[in-house]
Amino acid sequence: MEPGISLPISGALAGAPTNPIALVEVGSERFQVRATEAPQQERERLYAQMVEQVPMFAEYPQKTSREIPVIILERFEQTA
Repeated sequence: MEPGISLPISGALAGAPTNPIALVEVGSERFQVRATEAPQQERERLYAQMVEQVPMFAEYPQKTSREIPVIILERFEQTA
């Protein structure tokens, strides 16, 4: 994953009532990321894309009263 590339993830936990604790790995590469919750309009767009790729994601909001967060992980390089 190149610096400046964003990676959206969902905190769906299959519709569970609590937010998940997650460990994220991209292949064997390890790097620092900045995590931010997607603003509402971006969240809706990204979650719709997730549903297109994994249709069962459409069921998760119906299983919980919480809004399932979409988190954006952005790789960054620390400068001295």
